[in-house]
Amino acid sequence: MKRRVSVSLHFLALLALLFQGNVVAQSRRPAKVNLSPENWPQAEQDKYWQMNKLFNFYHPPAESVHGMIAVSSEAFASGIGLEALRQGGSAADAAMATALAQIALTAGSAVSYAGILSMVYYDAATQKVYSLNAGYNTLLGEKDPLSIPEPGKQSGRSALVPGFFAGVQAAHDRFGKLPFASLFEPAIYLAEKGFVMDRALSGRILSQKNFITRLPETMRVFTKENGELYTAGDLFRQPQLAATLRKVATRGAGYIYQGEWAKKFVAAVRNEGGKVTLADMKAYRAIWSIPVQTSYHGYQVYSLGHPSIGGVNLIEALNLLEVADLKRYGHYTKSPEALYESIQICRAGFYFSPLPPEHLKAYAPELSLSPAARVKKQNARLLWQKMHEPGWKNMLEATPAENKGSNHTASVIAVDANGNVAAIVHSSTTVGWGSTSIFVDGVSIPEPASYVQQQIARFKRGTRYPDHSNPVIVLKNRKPYLASGATGLGQHIATLNNLVNVLDFGMRLKTSIDTPNFMGPYMGIDLMRNLRLESQWDQEVFAAGEFAENVIEAVKAKGQAIKVLTTSEAWAQRSLLVAIQIDPKTGKRIGAVPTLANSYVAGY
Repeated sequence: MKRRVSVSLHFLALLALLFQGNVVAQSRRPAKVNLSPENWPQAEQDKYWQMNKLFNFYHPPAESVHGMIAVSSEAFASGIGLEALRQGGSAADAAMATALAQIALTAGSAVSYAGILSMVYYDAATQKVYSLNAGYNTLLGEKDPLSIPEPGKQSGRSALVPGFFAGVQAAHDRFGKLPFASLFEPAIYLAEKGFVMDRALSGRILSQKNFITRLPETMRVFTKENGELYTAGDLFRQPQLAATLRKVATRGAGYIYQGEWAKKFVAAVRNEGGKVTLADMKAYRAIWSIPVQTSYHGYQVYSLGHPSIGGVNLIEALNLLEVADLKRYGHYTKSPEALYESIQICRAGFYFSPLPPEHLKAYAPELSLSPAARVKKQNARLLWQKMHEPGWKNMLEATPAENKGSNHTASVIAVDANGNVAAIVHSSTTVGWGSTSIFVDGVSIPEPASYVQQQIARFKRGTRYPDHSNPVIVLKNRKPYLASGATGLGQHIATLNNLVNVLDFGMRLKTSIDTPNFMGPYMGIDLMRNLRLESQWDQEVFAAGEFAENVIEAVKAKGQAIKVLTTSEAWAQRSLLVAIQIDPKTGKRIGAVPTLANSYVAGY
């Protein structure tokens, strides 16, 4: 839900001073690495806590010449990533420490330690881009996924094998410089010492009261000693979580997949009717793969490789944009032609992922839906031709677009002093703590399978579910030029439009991020009640007042149905995109984040 914050003139003056701290001098490099916020100067702690409370607030772009960190949510966590960079950490170290802290700050609601993580990484030493997938694995014993209950109904069958900790371990093993345990220090500090609960977290607790009080262990997380639920202004501590994080920090991710936590997780989920087993947990591995890529107007664009599907959707769309040459019409916010065709290009990704091969073969036998074929320029040229033939629209509408779950996701972009770049997205794919609301030793257990039953049914049991995350790194003359990560149902569109804004129209990064986007097919997600409403796949979602009425009407006249939602209704499908741009000549970093959330960008 969109939150409005009233800020006094006095507070605005204070913030003006605080924003000057976006670019700070390199300092406090201790002989021994310690990332815990308890070592920060009090003024710096106060600054980041103040930023963490601000929603729907203008965040100016930041500039730096050494390290930079940008977060889509939980502004306090950006200070942790910045500290990791100051103390000699790599971009991977900073991104992982930040993500670990983001989850502690949300009590595992928007993102979870039992969620997923994906990353694209530029390694300056080798000048190569790498792709890391730590998504959900499906279950060996789930033989009837179509009968998994939908959101709003309690069932352990909604749980899948998590990948987050395996992803953190894999990223650090390959690209980390700081001690593995040091990455956990800030999250342990936040869980053990606690923090003052803000209205955002308190509101989530209140909205899901009936779910989180259902199980004793979950209720214990959110209940004070007097038996009342935590509320805004209370010191919120998570001692069980702190103990779990300490064990992972010292024993590694194996504790989660083969240790005591794995046994408790399996028992808790199966007690609620789930089918996860210790064999499922033991078999899990993070996957390094070759990133998908394409050349686009003089740039090289990289995103997640197999088995992710978000990167495939993005590269295919860029290839289509190149064939379409929509720039000749002007910008999509002003030109009905550019807007209409941009919508059709983005819709291809929504529909092709679930489209049965035989369905397409009957209409266009020369086209292939394999991931390898979809990223080829030749396929895009043929696809563009087919998209403008009679019958194409009817073929797509006969197959529903893919409902990819909720928008509970976070993104982190990090650039270190050596020029390494990390772009990560991590997610719970769950609204809040979910309807089942299981906690295991302080860790929230998401319910992703509640949203993607049909998709799970298409894949071999016990394999990776192809998630739709699409973090991006763009190179220019083999050097990093732009890195971005987007959250939510609209991440495909937000990422693509940001690339168009910056690479084709030369927009400043902050201007690009704040430029309105269309939001994809209406998915019918009710965030407040954690329910699916009736989806309307043919209708493209717009937020009221963001596009000129004459442009909207002209797109309708071209045959595209449009559903205009209020600002609060559109939040379920809106994406938050954060990005950092690097000047290839000077190395200067420019970071920008959206206005809507408690996002932040900081550098030194």
